Amino acid sequence: MRASLQRWRDDFRVLYRYVRPYRWVMAGLVLLMALVGATNAGMTYLIQWVMDTLIIRLDFRRLPVLAGTLLLIYAVRALAMYYSTAVSRSIGARVVHDVRRRLFSHVLEQPAPFFRRFPTGQLSSRMTHDGTVLQQGITEVFTDVVLEGFKALAVALYILWLHWRLALVALVAVPLLVVPVAVIGHRLRRVTEQFHGAVGDLTHGFHQVLQGLRVVQAYWGQARERRQLEQKTDRLLRLQHRWVFWNALHAPIVEVCLGIALFGLIVYGAYQIRRGDLTPGGFTSFVAAMLMVYTPLRRLSKLNDLLQQTATAAHRLEQVFLYDLRLPDPPTPVSLPTVRGDLRFESVYFWYPGKSTPALVGVNLSVAAGETVAIIGPSGAGKSTLAQLIPRLMDVTEGAVYLDGHDIRTLRLQDLRAYVGWVPQEVFLFEDTVFNNIAYGLLGVTEAEVVRAARQAHAHEFILQLPEGYQTVIGGETAGLSGGQAQRIALARALVRRPRVLVLDEVTSALDSESEAHIQTALAELKGTCTLLIISHRWSMLRLADRIVVMDKGRIIDEGTHEELLRRCALYRRLWRRQAVEAR
Repeated sequence: MRASLQRWRDDFRVLYRYVRPYRWVMAGLVLLMALVGATNAGMTYLIQWVMDTLIIRLDFRRLPVLAGTLLLIYAVRALAMYYSTAVSRSIGARVVHDVRRRLFSHVLEQPAPFFRRFPTGQLSSRMTHDGTVLQQGITEVFTDVVLEGFKALAVALYILWLHWRLALVALVAVPLLVVPVAVIGHRLRRVTEQFHGAVGDLTHGFHQVLQGLRVVQAYWGQARERRQLEQKTDRLLRLQHRWVFWNALHAPIVEVCLGIALFGLIVYGAYQIRRGDLTPGGFTSFVAAMLMVYTPLRRLSKLNDLLQQTATAAHRLEQVFLYDLRLPDPPTPVSLPTVRGDLRFESVYFWYPGKSTPALVGVNLSVAAGETVAIIGPSGAGKSTLAQLIPRLMDVTEGAVYLDGHDIRTLRLQDLRAYVGWVPQEVFLFEDTVFNNIAYGLLGVTEAEVVRAARQAHAHEFILQLPEGYQTVIGGETAGLSGGQAQRIALARALVRRPRVLVLDEVTSALDSESEAHIQTALAELKGTCTLLIISHRWSMLRLADRIVVMDKGRIIDEGTHEELLRRCALYRRLWRRQAVEAR
């Protein structure tokens, strides 16, 4: 029992955290609901008045007063219920609006390791499904818990005032309900948590299949994906059946408990009337009042189900907010008046969360301003991890990365990313115009600057051939563009910032020879104007480098020119020979 009470307190604490900005509006809402509860007590008193005065004594002189009072009570009740319903639904909508904005802002600031814990499909499920459940819960749980609670409390106080012994008999149902409601609530909580997790898995799986649909179709994987989706939906169905089973137990348990209490009330009430301690009108009023108490009790027991769903959704959202890997800005950031582009990695180690072995081990590397350095190595060597440390898409676990002699963690993130351009292997272009894709993230950029960057990336000519030139809308899947064209727009997006350091992560690995030639020409023209780090296994790209760095298992095992590495580095020799064979 103590554990159940603690869970209830935790649930309400989490929910209150979301509604706290609207606490004064909620206070006004509570007053409105208290007014509705008071009208319940007023109506039960009127029932006694009607029974004793009009029906038994046949005294109709007070009928106008009775009618006017009844109309006033119902008018006040109707207005209070209207405003309480409207305000509570407005608060629910505002809370979810705030949560979704906060969740989106939170996710936008997270580095790559965050998404290993929360994949995109899971996050989509929490923002949409859990957000909807939270809105419904805040609207209905708070409104009904407070409203039905005030209704029951007002009438309970009235019946205690009317006849406290009879009230104790009638209220025997309340303790009878506590244990079964707590047990059912615990079971529902477990099932609801599993259900929400299953919804997230289903959303993530569906999202993943849509992203790789062409691969699924090309390799005839429809049967496999259909089978996996059916397994996920079957699990959801089983969980829903379990939830229905436990939820359906509420009604019969409540009815049995209330029936026991009502039986005791009738027997004891008849005895009190026979003794002359209670009038028929008072007993009728008492029974009506008890029915008014039992109705809120029925609803409150059913609300336990919705509370479990709401609390589970709130806790799932809270898990995302509490898992915060944001890279902090320094309290007193260093300002660099000019940036040359000197880079230095000093004893750098990096572990991905949950991994027992590091992705980078004791990396030491210096790159002079304006130098072009190529990094090569087998898959899993740590090349891309090293590249992502430079614009601080992730932070080192140990060691430091320096730009012009300053630890990059002492620079404002916004400033650092203005100095460093990064072009990943996986091109992503927004569903927007070519112009806005190149100028993405910059305010006040001119057309001349965008065109200059496009020319540098050798993209200007094909952009002019698009239906509306720079104002042509392209899609998230780069619809209408070849892979090479999309990659050159991505390169232009990095160049429009005039970066002092440009990091290229396997940008030609999936391109044809013609597209690769365009990228190579663009980089050859950039050489010497900024510090270039080229991650590639293509010999044609390695020829651009002043120096080649060889990585394996998170370590730098050698560096030098192509000729030097061919003589002394067995791994480089093997990689180069493999590339030469593939080129034939």
